[in-house]
Amino acid sequence: MERSRWKQAEEHLSRVDPVLRELIETLGPCTLEALGPPFDVLCRAVIGQQISIRAARSIYQRLCQAVGQERLDPETVLRTPEASLRQIGLSQTKTLTLRRVAEAICEGRLDLEALATAPAEEVYGRLTAFSGIGRWTVEMVLIFAYLHPRVLPLQDLGLQRAIRLRYNLGELARLEALRIIARPWAPYETIATWYLWKSVDGDPSL
Repeated sequence: MERSRWKQAEEHLSRVDPVLRELIETLGPCTLEALGPPFDVLCRAVIGQQISIRAARSIYQRLCQAVGQERLDPETVLRTPEASLRQIGLSQTKTLTLRRVAEAICEGRLDLEALATAPAEEVYGRLTAFSGIGRWTVEMVLIFAYLHPRVLPLQDLGLQRAIRLRYNLGELARLEALRIIARPWAPYETIATWYLWKSVDGDPSL
């Protein structure tokens, strides 16, 4: 089902934006798929806050190795001592964020699976209620866990850089200028973002 959805997105983006049409022709079909269960993706996003993709992946891999699992789950995060999480490379703030979310899930106060079919604004509201989770983190969950087609993460520095480069904007171009460029992409902002990420970083994932 995702593949037919992305094909429709590719056709729309090619029709409304010549820059994206060229990227789609060059890079081929969109291969965006879920990276894992929602909690695991949320952990990746929290880990990746304000650090490089390479550093984030390294910390995530070390964490999985430390707990002996390929994917992170709430029960495992809660069982792992806070000191162990810190030693792996997580800051105190990120450690507390992951433990609070894990605790909410285990206590039945949060159902990340159910949020997969919820409106995006409800997902924003539920997740940003946790200290340490902001809009960018939720956007990564919407994209890489829920495959939501209408996400435009303009706070993401990689996307900003890609838009400025591909549309020949200056480094100081304001976010409003980027937002205007993105208007024709609706309702497939996520797929446009994926292509722009891929055009500069090669691997659009967390």
